Amino acid sequence: MKRSPLRRKKPMWAQPNRMRSKPAARRSKSRSAKAYAVARGDAMLRAKGRCEARCSPRCRIYGSQAHHKLRRSQGGADTADNLLWVCDPCHRWIHDHPARSFELGLLVRRSA
Repeated sequence: MKRSPLRRKKPMWAQPNRMRSKPAARRSKSRSAKAYAVARGDAMLRAKGRCEARCSPRCRIYGSQAHHKLRRSQGGADTADNLLWVCDPCHRWIHDHPARSFELGLLVRRSA
């Protein structure tokens, strides 16, 4: 009997899971978890826990995330100078409106 292309030779549970990877393999080697934690703490203390973005004049929420002004993919470092302490709605707004974020200084271009 000829197999159809939809039939598997082995059951799903017997095949190796290629989607799994080690957490260390996903993380960039240049990023130290301890250095990032210290920088996040420094950014939070600088902001006194409040959102630094102030995307809307009504933003009076306490921040919960660290935002990189110069993105890590563009060579941004995990330092307190490069981090902003922002709330979740403002962090979403920053990445949804990049042109306005560059004008406000919430995002920085690599060439600057």
